[in-house]
Amino acid sequence: MSSYANKTVIVKPIIFGNTSQAFPKAREEDGHTHAWTVYLKSYEHEDMSVFIKKVQFKLHNSYAVPVRTITKPPYEVRETGWGEFDVEIKIFFADNVERTITLFHPLNFQQASEWYDELVFVNPSPVLAGCINNPRKFKQKFHNAPAHDFSDKEKEALEKIGAAQISIDKMMVETEADIEKKREQIKILKQALKKCQDIM
Repeated sequence: MSSYANKTVIVKPIIFGNTSQAFPKAREEDGHTHAWTVYLKSYEHEDMSVFIKKVQFKLHNSYAVPVRTITKPPYEVRETGWGEFDVEIKIFFADNVERTITLFHPLNFQQASEWYDELVFVNPSPVLAGCINNPRKFKQKFHNAPAHDFSDKEKEALEKIGAAQISIDKMMVETEADIEKKREQIKILKQALKKCQDIM
């Protein structure tokens, strides 16, 4: 958790991706060639259900039920298919004030595909902040360890967030000063106009 100019910023790193397994041969009944799993998980192996209400995975419209809603970990969908497509992943938070986050993952049958991202909470409610800052650790692993070490990306992202926030705060201060200057100019012009009217 970080604080920039009285703003509370909490960052939770996440991993989303897919694994796949090819069948020895295409299935006769539907032509499917692979079994695959698409997932969303905590990079730090935490139980995100304390602050995530549900996760929706939108598959290709050719599936009988293209939208799958998962309300508790593991946040994953297991399916079979023959073609790759983009999976839409929507994250809904326990606090409805927090906006829904939408991610897109390109399903990959050739190799395990995994991406690092971060959930950034700015000035979360006290209840949500408490849940985010005191997550439970899983006793069992739902997935293998991340395919890549994203620690450098996490550090880089935090530094960028901090720099961006400082830049925004500086711009706000400059804008407020400019507005105040304009107000003074308007005040002077009004006084000058009044003097002219009094003379006339």
